Amino acid sequence: MQPQHTFIVAEDTQMVLAVMRQNLPEKPSWTAVRKLLRARRVAIGGVLCVDEGRKLSKGEVLSIFEQPLPPPPSDEDVKVHFVDRDLVVAEKPTSMVTLRRKQDLNPSTKSPPARGTGSAESPSSARATRESAGSSFARMS
Repeated sequence: MQPQHTFIVAEDTQMVLAVMRQNLPEKPSWTAVRKLLRARRVAIGGVLCVDEGRKLSKGEVLSIFEQPLPPPPSDEDVKVHFVDRDLVVAEKPTSMVTLRRKQDLNPSTKSPPARGTGSAESPSSARATRESAGSSFARMS
């Protein structure tokens, strides 16, 4: 599926909705860009975005599609194979985001974002890449 519009973010820490409003030719309202996001028509770097609070970094690619993208994976799509005090082995869909960018963490507490918005990046967690997508390993201590 080809995007209807594609933009490369020019400035750091712009919100996804603001970038959409600034770059779409019809200069839509806040309500209109929220509807596009909620309709699963927005991707950042090829990954579905439904978080209207998502901040973009310079150089990221934002795409808007004419048709809705497939729904995001749910908790039921993750299979946990092994858990102990030090290690979790899980199988997840390729499109499921497992790490958040450092700037998405709360700077005052360094706590992870709310459940369902991704996992916090920490030195003890394994980095999942597109090549390793499908399996996730996380060290618990």
